[in-house]
Amino acid sequence: MASPVTLDYGYFVDSDSECDVESEAEPRERYGEGLYYPTQIGEILSCRYCIEHKLGWGGYSTVWLARDTHKDQEVALKIMIAGEGQTECQIQGEMHKALQDPSQFVLYQDVFYLAGAGGTQHMVFVYPLRGPNLRDTFSETPVALRISAAKQLLLAVKSMHDAGFVHKDLNLGNVMWDIKSIDGWPTAEIYRIFGRPRKTLLHEAKGKPGELVEPLRIPTTMIGTPVYLGDFGLSFRHGDAVEATIQFPLPFCAPERLHSAVPSFTTDIWSYMIIFLTLYLGFNPITGNGTMCVSRVIGMLGPFPEHWKSSYTGGDAIVDWWWDHSGKVAPPELPLETLRAKIARRRPDVSERERDHVLDLLRRGLCYEPESRITAAQLLVDPSFTALMAIYGL
Repeated sequence: MASPVTLDYGYFVDSDSECDVESEAEPRERYGEGLYYPTQIGEILSCRYCIEHKLGWGGYSTVWLARDTHKDQEVALKIMIAGEGQTECQIQGEMHKALQDPSQFVLYQDVFYLAGAGGTQHMVFVYPLRGPNLRDTFSETPVALRISAAKQLLLAVKSMHDAGFVHKDLNLGNVMWDIKSIDGWPTAEIYRIFGRPRKTLLHEAKGKPGELVEPLRIPTTMIGTPVYLGDFGLSFRHGDAVEATIQFPLPFCAPERLHSAVPSFTTDIWSYMIIFLTLYLGFNPITGNGTMCVSRVIGMLGPFPEHWKSSYTGGDAIVDWWWDHSGKVAPPELPLETLRAKIARRRPDVSERERDHVLDLLRRGLCYEPESRITAAQLLVDPSFTALMAIYGL
């Protein structure tokens, strides 16, 4: 028997708390522009999915916790802005067919459309419910769990590459923890764990009523492994024609993508190794934007290859010391730190043997020349990688 969906629709905050909701929710003016689709707690979409809470939002979508009333299961609904989603839908459809083990990925279970203002259409992806992303939670997570997540993510990257797909946008925000099942829970119990929805009215919404809802927070006691790789809006089949574009957030961008190179399996590996280093250290090893971010990469790994200089497309002013191998060009007065120094400072608890294993992996994974960079398949069987995993019981 299906659990009841209660009539508790959360609550409208008072005027003193409206700013708190607005600071955590999506920009409300985008509803007035007809981009986001306005919805409400308790609304039933496609005669099946009852909206229970807000999970999050991005530039192209809002994401909602919903009850699949046909199956009495909790799902995530990703409601795209008007006119978006076709490319992601196509690539996920291809991945469904090509991947040997789709269970490692966040792929849609269903797709439907909602009619928006002015005759627009909003594509809606129905996903299995997963936990929060690693970006927002890794610093609060025990190191053993972080290392386990790094290994599972590598398995997913290898599976994706084996099937012929480049992710192109690997970063901590696209990797999700698992979450303890809440299928069959009454809405009241869900609200006891995650909090009742805090919301304000959307006076800007066009065509139908809507609410601006503060996203819920998932307690760390509810999350764990395995982890899942998602967000394939920029992914493509290896060999397809793609533009040479820079990846954001910039700290995850392979350096050759700053020098006119197109995304590839090797650029995914660079991004993965930055994720691996972040999870191993428990903090972001590369911070800042633009020239500061690039300078910190070079401070950590050394100057870029000299022959890259003429092809730099990063958009910021060129800083000569980035390509200087002579040591004659003075770097800026920034707090720069080598890779070995970062590990020694952030992980003083580890043995010299463990540190050497990590440095060995990073030197081959964060190699500037893409053709010399280790592959996902090679990394999984690498002696230093297997030795490191054994230290953490994996």
